Amino acid sequence: MAEQNDSRRRIRKTLEDFGINIISIKAAVGPTVTLYEVVPDKDGWIAKIKNLRIFLCKLKVCHDVCV
Repeated sequence: MAEQNDSRRRIRKTLEDFGINIISIKAAVGPTVTLYEVVPDKDGWIAKIKNLRIFLCKLKVCHDVCV
């Protein structure tokens, strides 16, 4: 649980650093991976998130981003 909370904070901070405000982040823990569902606010462009996927993966925040 602590690892998911830490990852949520890192995801939120990284996106906010790039001007994408987040309404909520939900975590679904699976047997091998954890799925994070990120809901941006009305001004959070999906294109911005797509452009950040490589950056997020390099930070070891996630392995892949599906939009």
